[in-house]
Amino acid sequence: MRRILRSQRQRAVLATGRAVAVHHIVLHLEYLWADRDRRPGGLNDPLVSRAADVVRTAAARSVVRRAALPGPARALDVAALAAGAVLLTGRGGALAPGVLAVTRAVTAPSTAHGSDGSDSVGLVTATVLTIARAARDHRTVDACLWFLALYAAHGYLVSGLAKAAARPWRDGSALHSVLATRSYGSRRAHRAATDHPVLARLATNAVVAGECALPLALLLRSRPAVAVALHVATTFHLGVAATMGLNRFVPAFLALQPAVRYVTGRPDHGGRDDLFPRVALALAPAAAGLLAAASAGDRRRVSRRCPGEGHVLLAGGGWLRARRAGRRTPSDPVVVLVHGIGASSRHWDVLVAALRDTHDLVAYDRAGYGGSPAPVPGGSDLLRAEVDRLRTVVDDTTDGRPVLLVGHSTGAHLVWSLAPELGDRLLGTVLVEGLHPGEFAAFGLTGPRSGRAADRAATVRAFWARHGLAPLLDTPPWLREVPSGIRSLVGAQQRRPASWRVAHDEWAAFTAVPPTVGGQCPRPGTGHAPVVVVSAERSGRLLRPGDDRLGPAAGVPGARHEVLAGCGPTDVLWRAGPVAQLAGIVGDLTGVARAPGGAGPVSRTAP
Repeated sequence: MRRILRSQRQRAVLATGRAVAVHHIVLHLEYLWADRDRRPGGLNDPLVSRAADVVRTAAARSVVRRAALPGPARALDVAALAAGAVLLTGRGGALAPGVLAVTRAVTAPSTAHGSDGSDSVGLVTATVLTIARAARDHRTVDACLWFLALYAAHGYLVSGLAKAAARPWRDGSALHSVLATRSYGSRRAHRAATDHPVLARLATNAVVAGECALPLALLLRSRPAVAVALHVATTFHLGVAATMGLNRFVPAFLALQPAVRYVTGRPDHGGRDDLFPRVALALAPAAAGLLAAASAGDRRRVSRRCPGEGHVLLAGGGWLRARRAGRRTPSDPVVVLVHGIGASSRHWDVLVAALRDTHDLVAYDRAGYGGSPAPVPGGSDLLRAEVDRLRTVVDDTTDGRPVLLVGHSTGAHLVWSLAPELGDRLLGTVLVEGLHPGEFAAFGLTGPRSGRAADRAATVRAFWARHGLAPLLDTPPWLREVPSGIRSLVGAQQRRPASWRVAHDEWAAFTAVPPTVGGQCPRPGTGHAPVVVVSAERSGRLLRPGDDRLGPAAGVPGARHEVLAGCGPTDVLWRAGPVAQLAGIVGDLTGVARAPGGAGPVSRTAP
């Protein structure tokens, strides 16, 4: 009997290895086929993507930078293909899956565009398989197989619950929206979903039920239920591959199925070690306690008021958190800083520090972000409500003095929309890496469908945060650039559930704004007030042709475009050099001497 069970264990390890080998072979063949994406100007150009920023240690960043270069990247692809071919034969010991795990780990940061969830599954599976094949005792192998089984259950459960919490998945519109996209769409499938909405709704609900069924079947240790759930999962992944082109999902998730089948085998087969799930179950309460404590700590950090912060009362009820910084003199203008989607007023801290000795500054948390309460759901025009709140902040904090509006990302669209309402009080507008609906029109990304497709990550993150799992979310690469004194606060704000819900609604509203002729925003008259569009040199958005770089300011007399040299999109907020250049631009517009050591813009282009 023990020999039979040993054979089952070996077959599970062998089947897992072959499936994960197929996944990595397909993955690296695709990388070789699309090698142009890693060259200058490509989607994964390392100078634009800044792949090494996601790595913490200097040594690891050096490895990732070298692996992102075209020559080493191709060599790693070839090594992975060779290891996958060996693993398909069942040989190679721990070396073959180890090579797959290492090559994927060092190339993952430099291949963000084009990667998906199946690649993460493939990396985890290859890593665990390396441990299993290197183990000398069956207990370690069983622990590895149990880990893969629970990993599969966790992945399906989280995905199913996140979909269940989203209305588009419950009413079937999610399927219609996804199939309408260029990246993952299918005309035939989209037409079928449009012609048969009831079937589309049944399909989306069946996906949710199927994803939640596997964890339940594993918990019950029911072999028939597990077999049915695995067949449903296989059918689902084959359907996704056929309609959406996500081919790597099939072998990646099939690689987890042998472990699920093994751990749900008949209990009378002596010799299997089930210590791993017992230990995991025993540690679950402690883990839940740690997550609750971390979430409580985040709430305390977000709610705590910092020096200089106060409240701006809104006409319709509610309030916004705002703070004043710098010198206050009745004759000087006020610089109002407006952050973008998913951010907070603390994103301006480095700029505030550069200007506080020479300027009167106001930075506020927009509704739902930072320390401001979320807006009441509803309303016909979310963006108009944001502009009205910005107007309230300006009126409440500036005492009728001249105003310079500075907006980042979607905040740039808000300040541009408010600018014509301020009349002679407006000193100028600065649009920092500003987004405008015309950009999305150029790529056919306007309309409600775009909003739903673009912010699926926000929906998942909001679900995790709402259920106390925010500390498990991945850390944004730019968070490591935040000054250490406020890093924990900014991180806590990023994990706030309300901010992700607001970001979800704001993005949908933003992409739904209809563009005007030429793919541009409406161009309100700003009179004599100058307009400056600021872009990072390594921003992919600079690839837009001609005067479209000026976004909504294209065609406005006197508007100019400033390019901050040697930086990426987030550097304009956090790195001292680019922020000093931005401070110089603000000083030029206000007529106030710039901060000591500030540098001016490095290039100027007229529209």
